[in-house]
This record gives sequence, C-alpha cells and structure tokens, in this order.
Amino acid sequence: MNIELCIPAIKAGAHCLEFYIDNLIQTAASPDRIKISVSYHNEEDLKWLSGIRNANRIMSFFHAPSYKEGKFVASANHSSAINILAEYAHGDIVIFSDYDMAFLRRGWDEDIERVLRSHDFFGTPNAPLELGFSKDPNFGAAPWLAMNKLMKYQNTPNLGFIDIKKTSLDRILKDGPLTQFDKFLNNGGLPFRFV
Repeated sequence: MNIELCIPAIKAGAHCLEFYIDNLIQTAASPDRIKISVSYHNEEDLKWLSGIRNANRIMSFFHAPSYKEGKFVASANHSSAINILAEYAHGDIVIFSDYDMAFLRRGWDEDIERVLRSHDFFGTPNAPLELGFSKDPNFGAAPWLAMNKLMKYQNTPNLGFIDIKKTSLDRILKDGPLTQFDKFLNNGGLPFRFV
C-alpha cells in the first residue's frame, strides 16, 4: 500500500516542512512508498515551499483558494487547503498532517497501516490546554473574549493529523468537501468552546 501525506503549507513554515520531510522519510520502514502532496495559497508560498532543499520529494503542489478577510483567516485557509488536498489525494492511505509535526517512532508507516486494517480512520486530538486572552478588552479581533477560559477543539480529533483509508475518503467526498470549517469561520463562527 502506498501512503500519501497531504500537507497544507505556507511560506512561513518552509523550514518546518523541510525538517518534516526528512523526518518522515528517515523514520518510515518503507520510504519508497511514501508520496507527498503540499498545498499553497499564493505564488510567494509556492516559491518558498518549492525552494526547500528536499522539494524533489514532493510529488505535487496544489493551489488552495485563500480567504483574505475575517477574524480567523489562517484557520479558514487551512481548511480550504485540506479540501483541495482531499480532492486530489490518491494514495491507498491518506494522511492529512500539519507541516510542524515529527514522527517519533521508526516504522510509523507500518503502525498506521496496522491500525487501518481494523479502522477506517483515526486522528490525534489537540492537547486539552486552557487558553486565555488577557489583553486589554478594548483591543483585538474579539475583545469580549478577554479573561474568558477557552479550549481549542476540546479533545476532538482535528486536521492537525488524521489518517484515513482512500476508500473511506472517497465515500465522504461523495457528499461534498471533507470540511466546511472554512465557511463556518468565514460566516462568523468561533473555533473555540467556552469552558
């Protein structure tokens, strides 16, 4: 089975992407079966990402539409990138992963394949850390959040790292895009839950 890593990236993360590609190839039991696809939002992103030392390991670059306005533009753009990568993914196993990750265990590819023999997908939740905004409540994108405790995603798997069988991904995509989080955010939704 081949494994396709789908990585949404931006120019600011080029050095992390370079490290991640080295890491995932060096720690895979079968690095030849690893394929990498990367998204970008603009030509400057593409220039930086395609200029990394190990860019020859990237099979495809995909342009993801970007949002320019809204309170959580970066998160909306991340979701847009996930959708474009999902649309073009073709590996037997598809991994959606942020660029600032690292595999800590050798043979991670065999471990993922083993888990997916009995599951359609799995992911990692965000750490259950409380976030707080202590800025002056008269400033910022959401001043009414000042002094409130929040948790981002609260232990729900998110698209920081998710593995899925291609057959399962295809079934999901028949009903529309993988995520509509970008539209939720662009319509004023908040990526937090109040504690």
